[in-house]
Amino acid sequence: MKTEININPSAISRTGGATVITRICMYCKRVLGEKPGYGVQGFSHGVCPSCLAEARAHLEAEFETEARASLSLSLLPRNEGAASA
Repeated sequence: MKTEININPSAISRTGGATVITRICMYCKRVLGEKPGYGVQGFSHGVCPSCLAEARAHLEAEFETEARASLSLSLLPRNEGAASA
């Protein structure tokens, strides 16, 4: 799946011939800022604070669900005396 990124051209700035890397959020594509490009012009990806909070909440909920499932499986009685035929 290819995602099209629509960035405002003013987000890509060239100051006195210097190049910059425009940082964008990998989830919502919001412009996070710029950093020196050292001869390279383009984009770099990061995560904005709101997407980070959402991803963290999702991962914590997923971890809790997995931990509960693992705990409930470990509490099941083991059938150690199963008949071996």
